Amino acid sequence: MKLILFTIMLIVMLITPKVVLGAKMVILSFDDSTLGHYTMARQILDKYGFKGTFFTVCNFIGTAGHMNWTQINTLQKEGHDIESHSMNHTHLSKLSDIELQYEIGQSKKCLAKHGINSNVFAYPFADGSDKQNVVNMVSKYYTLARAGDDPIQSLKSVNRYSIHALTQSGHKDSDKFKRFVENVNNANTTAFASIKFHTFVNGTTSKGKISTSTQLFEQEMKYLHDNGFKVIRMRDLGFSTVNDVLYVKTDHNDVSIKSPQNENFDQEYNKWHYFSSTKTNAKGYSFPKAAISGIS
Repeated sequence: MKLILFTIMLIVMLITPKVVLGAKMVILSFDDSTLGHYTMARQILDKYGFKGTFFTVCNFIGTAGHMNWTQINTLQKEGHDIESHSMNHTHLSKLSDIELQYEIGQSKKCLAKHGINSNVFAYPFADGSDKQNVVNMVSKYYTLARAGDDPIQSLKSVNRYSIHALTQSGHKDSDKFKRFVENVNNANTTAFASIKFHTFVNGTTSKGKISTSTQLFEQEMKYLHDNGFKVIRMRDLGFSTVNDVLYVKTDHNDVSIKSPQNENFDQEYNKWHYFSSTKTNAKGYSFPKAAISGIS
C-alpha cells in the first residue's frame, strides 16, 4: 500500500506542470454575432495581426444587425475562433432541462452544420455558471465555458466551466481605455486577461454602455501591440483534470511530446507546451509499466 501511495505521489509530482506564461496574454471575445464585429472590429484586428474569439448566437445569424453565415465562415477561415453562445441568448438559469438541451446542445449542432466544431460555450448574460443543472448540460457538449464579472483568469485551480471575462462598458471612451489598460496589465505569468466586446459603432453614432467605438478599439489594439501583449483565442486553451489547470496549446514542429501511459491522464497531454520566459520549455512524460502497475 505504501508503495502504491508513493508511486501515485511521484507521478502527480512529475506531471504537475510549471504554469508560466512568457508574455502577458489577452483573450478578446466578441459576443452576439453583431455585424460590426465583421465590418469594423475585423479590420482593426487584422491590422495588428490579432485573432479573436467570436461567440455565436445561432438564431441571430442572418437577422438585421447581425452577421450571416458567409461572414462567420470567413472569420473562421481567417483563423479566428468561432464558439457557441446558445441558440437565442436567453437566461439559462430560468430554463427547464428540455429548454437547456436546446439552447446548449442544439447550439453546438447548429455550428457543426456550418463546419464549425465548437468546444467552448459562453453563458448568455454570464448567467448559469452557478447552477448545477446548467453546468451539467454544458459539460455534456463542451470542454470549457466562459462566464463573466472578472477580467483576470488564473491558470491554476480552475473551474473550467466558469472561465472569467469582463465586458467592456462605460460611457466615455477615455474612461473605457483607462480601465482596459488597467485590466490587461493585471495579467501576469500565471494569469491571462479576458475582455468581452459587444456592439461596435463609428465615432458619429450615439453609443450605449456596452458599445465600443472604432476609434477606441483601434487605440486599445495599438496599445496591446506596442506593449508586447500576446493575444490568444479560447480554443488555444487546454485543461488538465489531473491538476485542474489551464494551459496554452501550441503546435510547434519542434515540440515532441510523449503522452502518459495511464488512461486516466488527459489526452491533451499528447501535445502541449507551456510558455516560459524563453517560450521553449516543453515537457513530456512517459512512465514505465512498473511505475503504474499499482494504479487501477
